[in-house]
Amino acid sequence: GWNLFLPPRLRRALAVTTAVGMLGIMAVSFVMGSRGEEDLMVSGPHWSTAVFAPLYGFTSVAFTLWFVAAYRDRWPDAGPLTRWAGRASYAAYVGHPLWLTLTMMVFRPVPLPAVGKFVVVSIVAVPLCFLLGWLTTRLPGARRVF
Repeated sequence: GWNLFLPPRLRRALAVTTAVGMLGIMAVSFVMGSRGEEDLMVSGPHWSTAVFAPLYGFTSVAFTLWFVAAYRDRWPDAGPLTRWAGRASYAAYVGHPLWLTLTMMVFRPVPLPAVGKFVVVSIVAVPLCFLLGWLTTRLPGARRVF
């Protein structure tokens, strides 16, 4: 299988990049909010867009690489649940917009506040996405794609 090895120095750099990126994103958000501009992505060229977009991209990539390396260090041997979720993960990623939307529509009439629905839908939808992803990988011919 695929193995991600990152030396400790690079891991520290990714952790620092993630922390600095998050602080930068919060700073841009704070400045824009203090000016009464709620939306960071104002239309047209704007300094907030020029700062926010690369910060968001670098932070996302740095965090992802750091998290994968930390996970591999903490749990180097994949157990049956990890192997099962790994097999289903790409299909879950591809199908989650549809499955998440359908789950939200099912819970739409439930009389809960938005935060409550978010918690309920999250608890239901995440395992559902992986289950449906796994079932998708079992379809004939899907093994080559997923």
